[in-house]
Amino acid sequence: MKYIEFVNNIQTAIENELGENYNVTLTTIIKNNGVMLEGICISSPGIGFSPVIYLDQYYTDYKKGVSFSATIENILSAYHANKTISLSISGQIINFTYLKDKIIYRLIQRNTNKKLLKEIPYIPYLDLAIVFYFLLDDKGMTVSMISNEHMRLWAINKDHLFEIAKTNTPFLLPATRCPIEDSITEILKKALDLEITQDLLDSLIPGYQKKAPMYVLTNTMGQNGAATLLYHNKLASISKRLHDNLIVLPSSIHEVLLVPESSISDIDGLRSSVKSINRTIVSRKDILSNNIYRYDMRKGRVSIL
Repeated sequence: MKYIEFVNNIQTAIENELGENYNVTLTTIIKNNGVMLEGICISSPGIGFSPVIYLDQYYTDYKKGVSFSATIENILSAYHANKTISLSISGQIINFTYLKDKIIYRLIQRNTNKKLLKEIPYIPYLDLAIVFYFLLDDKGMTVSMISNEHMRLWAINKDHLFEIAKTNTPFLLPATRCPIEDSITEILKKALDLEITQDLLDSLIPGYQKKAPMYVLTNTMGQNGAATLLYHNKLASISKRLHDNLIVLPSSIHEVLLVPESSISDIDGLRSSVKSINRTIVSRKDILSNNIYRYDMRKGRVSIL
């Protein structure tokens, strides 16, 4: 079954399962880096807010052997799990006092998101954009992007939003740092779907001295963890511990790699490696940047190399 047929059949099947009191609609959402995703919205009487259930992963699972009937069951399970969220948030969208403690930020690339950035508030940061969401659950997995329309409803500006998110994000999604050996193999194995050899790892970071420490920086959820770059004193504390400036590699929107500057001898090779990985390994919707960055411990500042 082709994707368009799959999506349309999903809509029909959900409508048949839930009955005429429910409104089941398909929607196309612009995601990171211009990726367009099909989603389904299920609205029921008395609930004015309905999270989008994206269908791309369900289609992937279907192609891997999950039956169509099981797929429908999984989508309905996701809907019922989100129904409690919908009930709690419905009618509160205009209530900034209710939502302000749930506002967080993420980092995305600026140049590849020009269309999206016309619709949402953002703060420029290097070649990136700081964008804003509010959390819809306690686990930090379900979010809704804050749009310009929200800003008009709340009568606030993006600087106010940023100040709130600077407090909330490290609290709601704490940073976690671990040696690269503990996580990079799993990250790459998931991306490449093959066994990771030491030769492959060595080729990804040219000019790297293996005896030097190297860390993966993300948040406790492992989702959109590149935003931990912005956490107050996070890079400063790591740099101080290592007694060195840091080279920051944008592994993806989910994490960054931190390498002591003195352990790198081939910056140009490193830059080429980042571009190659983005082109061949990282999913388009997960790419953060083709640039690499340097944290100067004396100036306390990140810059593009």
